[in-house]
Amino acid sequence: MGGKRVCLGKTFAETNIRFTIPLLYHHFEFSFVDKAQGESKQTYFLGGKEEVEIPIKIKIKNLVV
Repeated sequence: MGGKRVCLGKTFAETNIRFTIPLLYHHFEFSFVDKAQGESKQTYFLGGKEEVEIPIKIKIKNLVV
């Protein structure tokens, strides 16, 4: 879809995402955080605008020392 002028890197970007997201889920554990808890030190946000921010906590799993 997109005709003649479709982005040349579109297929590469889609393939890259298909490999990257499963790797993130394999190596990290994601959990949602309630904003009222105030855990801002280790909390990250998904989304761009403040109205749609989703606070999450990221923990490393499968850590080999």
